[in-house]
Amino acid sequence: MLALIAKLKMDHKKGSLNKLEISPLDIRISVDKDFVRFVKDRLLKWRKPVALEDVFTVKLIGHKVPFMITKAHPSEGVIDKYTEFTIRSSPPERERW
Repeated sequence: MLALIAKLKMDHKKGSLNKLEISPLDIRISVDKDFVRFVKDRLLKWRKPVALEDVFTVKLIGHKVPFMITKAHPSEGVIDKYTEFTIRSSPPERERW
């Protein structure tokens, strides 16, 4: 079972994802509120729709770290400042993808 490390709860705005959870694909990471804000700020700049099981990279200290969207409600949409955003510390279970 994956451990939930950090969560930012925001008010929902129409036209955005209500909830989004991402997990690193290759490594375990340490997650705190500052890290969640850092990643969410990067994703907010995209302003593109995302969907469940999408894979994307975030550049961390010169390395691209792949993440997968493991939960999304609704299953696709745009991330905005009101999206409840969660990052797990370990990769998703293999049977999910």
